[in-house]
Amino acid sequence: MKNHKMYEPDDKMILLIKDNYNILQTLSAFGISLGFGDKSVRDVCETQNVDTYTFLAVVNFAINGYRDYDDADRLSIPTLIKYLKASHEYFLDFQLPFMRKALVAALDEQDNLARLIIKLYDEYAHSIRSHMKYEEKMVFPYVDSLLNNKAQNNY
Repeated sequence: MKNHKMYEPDDKMILLIKDNYNILQTLSAFGISLGFGDKSVRDVCETQNVDTYTFLAVVNFAINGYRDYDDADRLSIPTLIKYLKASHEYFLDFQLPFMRKALVAALDEQDNLARLIIKLYDEYAHSIRSHMKYEEKMVFPYVDSLLNNKAQNNY
């Protein structure tokens, strides 16, 4: 169920966490450390060198599916890339292995259907891993080159 609270720069960061404890992973992906006390989202973001507009765009999308931004040109591409890289690392190094381990623990590997389920999961995980590795090898460097006004011809 969607929260429907649209978070704004002057909201307290602790309120955002209180309302949506699962947003802690998002904070980590943005490189935001805990220990900010009663500071606003804007103050925390500025202190920790995170673009506030981009942070709130991602948070409001993750929590509410909100996509109508006032000014998409205000989104910070470097901030988004940093967030995506950290999210990839978390998903590939923790979430996918954790899900597989839980799946194996829940199934009897001697059962044909269970083996098929694990095989399908492994194929899914491989596909996700391949996609993310492609982004890391090709897309992110290409975006970086565009940000530096040096478009690569091999993309």
